[in-house]
Parts: sequence; C-alpha cells; structure tokens
Amino acid sequence: MRIHLLTFNCGKNEFRENTALEELSKSVENSLPDDPPEIVAIAFQELTSIRTSFDYNLVHEILLDVNDAVVQRVSEHYQVTYHTLGLTHNGAITLSLLVLRPSRFYNIRTSYLPRGVAFSSLKGGVGIRVAYKSQVINNDDENDKELTFVSCHLNANEGEVNFNRRNQDLNKILSEMDFSDQYSVLKPDSHIFVLGDLNYRCSKVGEVENVSEIDELEKVKGDLDFTEAPIHFAQTYKYIIGTQDTFRTNRIPSWCDRILFLNYQEDLQPEYNSLPELTISDHKPVYLTITVPNTVPFIIYRKPTYYGSLVKTVSKATDTIFRFSMIKKTYLFLLALAGLYYVTYG
Repeated sequence: MRIHLLTFNCGKNEFRENTALEELSKSVENSLPDDPPEIVAIAFQELTSIRTSFDYNLVHEILLDVNDAVVQRVSEHYQVTYHTLGLTHNGAITLSLLVLRPSRFYNIRTSYLPRGVAFSSLKGGVGIRVAYKSQVINNDDENDKELTFVSCHLNANEGEVNFNRRNQDLNKILSEMDFSDQYSVLKPDSHIFVLGDLNYRCSKVGEVENVSEIDELEKVKGDLDFTEAPIHFAQTYKYIIGTQDTFRTNRIPSWCDRILFLNYQEDLQPEYNSLPELTISDHKPVYLTITVPNTVPFIIYRKPTYYGSLVKTVSKATDTIFRFSMIKKTYLFLLALAGLYYVTYG
C-alpha cells in the first residue's frame, strides 16, 4: 500500500482569503507522487488563531473548507475521485484522511489528547485509526491492515526545559491517547505514523549534513519504536513569512516539522522532502511517500510509564524553573481567557 503524508504548521493563517488557500492546495499537489496513493494523510497545526481555536464549530467550518480544496486538487491531479474517510481536530490541530476506495475501510476511530497550558488544546495531538480490507472478494481478514495516524503539536521554544517538556508531551500522546479499543497509539499489529510540528530544535546553527549531530530528536530516537527517512532538506523553521530561504535571527533554524513511522525491515521506497515554495507561514510543509508492507514491526504494548526513559531527568533547580514557568503561563493564559470573555460577552 502506497501512502502519502503531509504536515504543515499554518502559522494561524485560517485561509479566509482564496489566495492563501490556492497556494496551500497547490503545494499539496506539488508534493504528490506520480501514481495515486491509496491514502493521503494531511496534518495541520495552528490552522487558526488562538482565539478561533476555542470555537469548535468555527474551526470545523474552516477545516472543511480547506479539506474540500485539497480533496478537489488531489482528485483533479490524478483524474480520479478521492474521498474524505476521516476528519478530526482539537483546537487548531487537525488531521484528515483522503482515500481512493472508501468501501475498503472500516472501524474508523478518532481520538485526541490536549497538552497545552491549563490542559488546553494549544498543544497536543489528534488521531485517526482505521482498518483496511485487502481482499474484498474472498472476505479474507488475514491480510487486512490497521493503520494509526497522529497529528502532533508539541511544546515550543529552545532550551533543556522545553526539550524535556516536548519529550513529556510525546510520551503522553503515544501512551495515553485513547482510541476506545483498549489501546493507545501504540497498538500491536497497527501501522503507526506520527507527524506534525514536533518542535524539536537544533543545538546550534548547522547544515543538513550535520543533522544527526545537532538535532534534538536524534537524542531520543533510541527510546522510541519509531524511525524517520533520511533528511536531505533544509530546516523547516523559523522563516520570515513571504520568503523561501530567509530565516529569522531570533531562533536557531531547526527541523521542527517531522514524520515518523515504525522500524520496518523492508525497503519502503521513501520520498521525504519539504516544500520551500509555500511562504504563507514561518514553517515549511514536510511530506513523505512510502510503501507500507503487510507485516507490522513488532512492538510491545506499553503502559503509560514505559517511555519514562524518554523523559529526561532534570535537576531540582531546573524542575523548579519549569514549574514556575508553567504556573506563570497558566496565569497569563487564564488572564487572557478572561479578557477574551469580557470583550466577547461584556
């Protein structure tokens, strides 16, 4: 099965103007492989402003408009009809699955886990889990596949404290997101894909040849059941909006936007790249096309505490700073929420 995945932090764009939506759908088209994939998974982060993200119905309306434009563009590109199999969101974090043959899919489940300040949806993840029937005529379940897709937006900013918080976010999402089938994201015999603005930063300015030496995510890959295709593209954050290759000087350029998958032994024929031509955000979209084999790599069902080694032990002083920072952020968040309520209803 050939699968195409794309993730993009939209920079709170909301796509209320047709020009921005046209640019987005065109970039999605530019990422597509030559032959139509069975599944196209699209993950967005910061699809809307923070204020809009608290209005579920408005976010849903915006997501439907964006999804319709993408479905139309993908269908026209291949001259076949793609269908929206699943669409979910929590706050401004979204995930949609487009498929060629919807009748082959069943047991569609969705889930979400907020990880933002005061348990808000500013950070966290959303997921879709589906089963795919390979043999329709013989009704043979033996070769059926189950697939799990998760769109993430992890804790931001540089430094050890924020790196540790990112690891905690990822730990919680992988081990505690509930799909109502007695499993978290980490379900045996399920193909699993984790994509989004994972926000892992570089320790210093460097080139793509040095990614393994300067990238934070490389430090924790050994604690994960997941891997990644080789990176041969420039950092995806933080750009001056409107430019293809000009970074802001207040951040270290980093590969924040990533797509992870299980440790397969087979050759997946991956095509992993970014789309620098899309300049409507300070992030660049990242896409991956792979061929998924029938066999799922062996993973053990993990209890929520399994990825404890992923969460780096920090000193008491660092932990105190982290806790104070979270209290401060929560206070400011509640203050802003009160102001928003006053402006809206006062």
